[in-house]
Amino acid sequence: MEGNNLAKYVNTFDYDNMRLIARKSIVSSRSMCDTSFQIGGFKFNLPIVPANMKSVVNAELAVELAKRGFFYIMHRFEIMEKSLDFVKKVFEINKTLENPLPISVSIGVKKESYDFLKSCSKFGYNLDFITLDIAHAHSDAAKDMVKFSRSIFPESFIIAGNIMTPEAADWLIDAGADCVKLGLGPGSVCTTKLDTGFGSAQWQAYCIKLVSSHIQKKYKRKIYICADGGIKLRGDVAKALAVGADFIMAGGRLAGFDESPGTIIQDNNGAIWKAYYGSASAENKNEKKHIEGRHTLVHLKGSIWDELQAQTEALRSSISYAGGKDLSVFQDVEFAVV
Repeated sequence: MEGNNLAKYVNTFDYDNMRLIARKSIVSSRSMCDTSFQIGGFKFNLPIVPANMKSVVNAELAVELAKRGFFYIMHRFEIMEKSLDFVKKVFEINKTLENPLPISVSIGVKKESYDFLKSCSKFGYNLDFITLDIAHAHSDAAKDMVKFSRSIFPESFIIAGNIMTPEAADWLIDAGADCVKLGLGPGSVCTTKLDTGFGSAQWQAYCIKLVSSHIQKKYKRKIYICADGGIKLRGDVAKALAVGADFIMAGGRLAGFDESPGTIIQDNNGAIWKAYYGSASAENKNEKKHIEGRHTLVHLKGSIWDELQAQTEALRSSISYAGGKDLSVFQDVEFAVV
C-alpha cells in the first residue's frame, strides 16, 4: 500500500480470539445500564442495525424498527422501483407523528442512484441518513457520490463504505462522510476472501481497532465507525464496541426471523427455513456476472423483537462487566488476545 508501514498488519485478531477484561461493577442490576446510542440527531435503543440487504430488511420491517426505536437502513436494490415509494411512505407517516421517524436509505454509485437523490430533493423529501453501500468504496466513484450526496443534502448524515484501511477512511471522510462502514468480506455469506484473496475476514476486529485509532488521532470532529460483518454471537457486539466501533451492522444474526423478508421454506424433514444471501449474490444482481456472495438457508428463528430484547439484555450485562452504566464504558475497556 502506498506509503504504508506493512508491519501494522501483523499480529491481527478477530472477535473469536478476543476476551474483554472485567472491571468492578458500579450498578446493582444490569437493568440500570443504558444501551442506547445517538447518531445523526436521533437516539436509538441499540447500537445495532440490520444489514441493508434484501434478505434482511424490507420496507415493512424498516418502518416497524423505526417505530420501536431501532436504527434501520433500507437496502438499495430495486432503487428506482421501490426506494422512492419507501421514502414517500415514511414522509407521509411523519406528517401524522409528533416525533418523526428517520428516513434512512442506501445508494450505489450508478446513474440510478444519482437520479434517486435528485428525485428525493425535487419532491422535498429530506433524507436523514444516506448510506453509500458498495463492495469497495476506496474509489473515485465512491468519493464522487459522497460529494454529490453532501452537495444535494448538506444536512444528511452520510455513512459510506465498505472499506478496511485508514487510507480508505480518509478518502471518504475528506469527501464528506460522517461515518465509515468497515468490513470487506467478513460476513457469513460473502465470498470475497475466497474469490479475490482480499478482505477483513478473520481479522475484522483488528481492522476496526486500526481505523478507529487512526481516526481518533487525526480528526477533531467526531467520525463514526459502523462495523459491518463478522458478528456471530451476542457478545461480539461488545467486542466490536471495545475496539472502536460506534455501532455494528448484522446480517446473518438478524436474518431468518418471522418478520424477515422472504418465503418460509419447509424441507422434507419438516425443518423450517428462510433464505439469506449477500448483497453481491445473484439474487440481488439479477445477472450472471462474477459475484462475491452466496445463497444459504437459515432456520426460522421466531420473532426478531425477542432477539433484539435478548441482545439488549446481553449488552446491558456487558456494560456492567465493563464497570459502567452506558456505552461510553467501552471506550477504554481492555482486552486480551488469546
